[in-house]
Amino acid sequence: MESLCRFTLQEFIARAQDGSRLAGLLETRLVAAGYPVTEGEYRSWQNSLSALAGLLSGTSLDPGIQVGLEVRMPLSGRRADVILAGAAGLVVLELKQWRQVSPSSDPCRVMTRTGGCLQAVLHPCLQAAGYVSELASWNQVLQERALSLHGAVWLHNMDRQQGELPLEVPGSGSVSLFFAGDGGALIRCLQSSLGPAPAGDLLGLLQSAPVRPGPGLRRLLTDMIRPETGGSSGLPALCQPLFAQILSILKDSRPSLMVVTGGCGTGKTALALQLLFHCLHAGQSCLLTFGTAGLRHYMRDQLDTAGGLPPAVFQTLQPLAVFGPPVHRQAEVILVDEAHRLTRRDRPILPAKAVLSPDLDCCLRAPMLDWLADQSRHLVLFLDESQRVSPDDGCTLADIRRCVALHNRTHPQRRKTLRELPPLRMQLRCAGGAGFPAWVDKVLDRAGEPLQSTDAVPVCSGYEFHILPTPQAVVRALDRKKAAGDSVRLCAGRCWPQSRQKPEPEGRGFHIGPGFRGIWKTDCRQAPAPAGYRLVDSVQDIQGQEADWTGVFIGPDLVYRHDRVQTDWRARSVSDRLMGGLQARVRLRMEEQEEADDVIRNTYRVLLTRARKGCFVWCADRALGRHLQALFAPAASPSSASLPGLPVSAGRETGDRN
Repeated sequence: MESLCRFTLQEFIARAQDGSRLAGLLETRLVAAGYPVTEGEYRSWQNSLSALAGLLSGTSLDPGIQVGLEVRMPLSGRRADVILAGAAGLVVLELKQWRQVSPSSDPCRVMTRTGGCLQAVLHPCLQAAGYVSELASWNQVLQERALSLHGAVWLHNMDRQQGELPLEVPGSGSVSLFFAGDGGALIRCLQSSLGPAPAGDLLGLLQSAPVRPGPGLRRLLTDMIRPETGGSSGLPALCQPLFAQILSILKDSRPSLMVVTGGCGTGKTALALQLLFHCLHAGQSCLLTFGTAGLRHYMRDQLDTAGGLPPAVFQTLQPLAVFGPPVHRQAEVILVDEAHRLTRRDRPILPAKAVLSPDLDCCLRAPMLDWLADQSRHLVLFLDESQRVSPDDGCTLADIRRCVALHNRTHPQRRKTLRELPPLRMQLRCAGGAGFPAWVDKVLDRAGEPLQSTDAVPVCSGYEFHILPTPQAVVRALDRKKAAGDSVRLCAGRCWPQSRQKPEPEGRGFHIGPGFRGIWKTDCRQAPAPAGYRLVDSVQDIQGQEADWTGVFIGPDLVYRHDRVQTDWRARSVSDRLMGGLQARVRLRMEEQEEADDVIRNTYRVLLTRARKGCFVWCADRALGRHLQALFAPAASPSSASLPGLPVSAGRETGDRN
């Protein structure tokens, strides 16, 4: 917890009478710390803080009560508007200058005009409740002193009859909502919650407090792990030795950077989650972040569906963006899943007015990997270089070694030990067998010998693989599996451009021949596709995730020519940002051609290994479809036979290119 400005109540009232003066002070400190300040944010400080000062002046509140402005939360880095601290407890106060609010279709959000347009924003009571929960769960001083903690929201520009804001919202706890005419009620709430002025610098003590999980969270996690054996109820036996080795390293006070490698479906995410639970149970501050936003939301949804987890666990699942400047973390352990999506090219965007100290200026221009190494005692990276699907995905084992060497040179007092741990080799997808992933690796291996039909890799019992003649056949197969109660995902290489025609939904639809209309997923929590369209995941939407059955459209960027599987970077859509603009160039240098070739092969390596039970594939290149069918046919068994009414493409292939 960190506040940009701390005052006594008397000092705050004196400074905030002139809203511009206090807003200017906040802007100066925020910009110096590396945060940009928008014009709307500056105006909100002017209006809201002066309104609060006017309300608090002349009241019976102790003038020694402490006031913190723009207080940063310990884990998420989000900033609460105001925190008031008294001897009896703390109040987290959110100030809103909204004039009109109405309900939205989502009960957790409301509609209001912000940023010049009408938008759905988080209900302010839920916003304040989130701050209260995060402080209560992660601030050690609050836990030790058993201070009371309350939340309140004041809409100082709106009367009750001016908006339709629902007063009751699930999950807001005891947060109180006050309108413009409720000033007296807000004062009484503060008086009862704060009491007299605290002894000493309570806000300063809270700010310097270690970030630690509270005892309540640790008790709730007891049922999820087996602390007496050091093992985990959620990991296969093959993972246990590596899991125990990592736990023993985490108990060591000497800083370390660990690298856990493993291919698709080898249990990297499951291992990361169990490490998170064990660290929290042991009282260590631990964060889990992901290389893609889609995986983070997918994991939150999976844990939410499973149920039984307190909100504090979800607060540890952080996007990579919060690790950027100037959030100096106190987390003892940071776990990074899909670490291959980190890039050496990442640079934080600095505001134009930023005036930085030389030390901070140097840190701000360090890449994300160096930031993570600098902000944690123990950093655990889960890495699979074969899943690098963009030229910007620059985190390799060689990168990590250079990062540790640089860190140890520049931080000799906090040297880190690099530990390259044994790789994960089990297979949790593809019906639990390594046969199909190994076969995919051989098919997509650029340097290996061309595969013949005699090189087919037997697929383990229970896993199915089908080459189908049309995109529509893939869709029908998935619909049948979905009707049977299984989870399904449809994905494709991004070779078909978005249509800009007005009849297309939001300009994001695309066609494959005359019979298939798809819409590219643009948000990790996107609503279902419009009627007549199928929602299609590209590789960044599905990486790290899985389903019972997947459908894969292999685009014209992967072809079979001269007895080899080859790539064509020109066939990628110009709107595919993962290619880094390579597909739009007329010519590529040799190293760029190899980079584009790796990206395309890794894209289909990821797409083809997302399923637990089976995969349906359509190939835009007919020759590639025949080649894959010839390779797979000798391995066919009763368990991998085609579905009734869905022939494994035995000849006719009508893959229209667009």
